[in-house]
Amino acid sequence: MNPSRRLTSTVISPQTLVSLLAWCCFAWNAPALAADAADPAETLVLVARPSVSDPLYVQAILLARQLPGGQHVGFILNKPTELTLTDAFPGQEASKSVTEPIYLGGPAVLNTVFAVVHSPTTPVDGTLALTGNLYLAISETAVDDAMTAAPRERARFYLGAVLWQLGELDAQIDQGDWYILKATPELVLSTHTAGLWADLVRQAQLAATWI
Repeated sequence: MNPSRRLTSTVISPQTLVSLLAWCCFAWNAPALAADAADPAETLVLVARPSVSDPLYVQAILLARQLPGGQHVGFILNKPTELTLTDAFPGQEASKSVTEPIYLGGPAVLNTVFAVVHSPTTPVDGTLALTGNLYLAISETAVDDAMTAAPRERARFYLGAVLWQLGELDAQIDQGDWYILKATPELVLSTHTAGLWADLVRQAQLAATWI
């Protein structure tokens, strides 16, 4: 394995990505597919190995969700920005209730804000089931609703996303770029992201010594 590996990110138009995700919202919210929508095997947490040198993914933790065509969409979980929701949505009263910064989700569609929501109930239309009680808010309405989360809900907001074309993420995993972890609400929406990458790498390396 190359000791200093750079990853490439697929670049697509904002319309293509948003249209693809919107189609997934429609298809996976259909009753016939509801049982498959939250299949945990299709949602992963990726932890960049120390050998990864791409500036965007150095010490990065990502959430990745498989799409129907075999592509994957994801979000970087541990890169907070200096932007707030009030900066992104000036004049919108609901944005003032969120004090946490917006996170950098990835290099694609950097003009779009998404939200990952932990909710005991299925959110409004315009969301994509991830795993368990985690949902991705895609539409403007769903993102707006995430700003006023109910007492038992939690949301985090991301600017941009990562998109892997068919077979791209599988190839990166095969060549050893990522540690793979189960996606849980506690990990995906971890309260403390600073230092989390180092902790997860240590855990993964320790686990490997027992295999």
